[in-house]
Amino acid sequence: YLWLPIRLAEGASVALEGRVTYTLADGKREAGYYFDGRINWFGSSREIRVVVAHGEDALLGTTLLRECLREIDFPSRSVKITR
Repeated sequence: YLWLPIRLAEGASVALEGRVTYTLADGKREAGYYFDGRINWFGSSREIRVVVAHGEDALLGTTLLRECLREIDFPSRSVKITR
């Protein structure tokens, strides 16, 4: 899934399909609204659930990151994802 803060999703013209609650990696449970969509992920079209919720962070579900290399540079506050 892709988790987006409301401020990032406001401009998209999508129909929210329902309400959902997820357990995040830190154990917190968060609620939001969702819609199903498609993204281009490294050249392949993928179906994905997009959750729109309060908060400031955009999050990627771990299923999308399977078979990817993730590099996190904490000093520069950057993340690089390659396949």
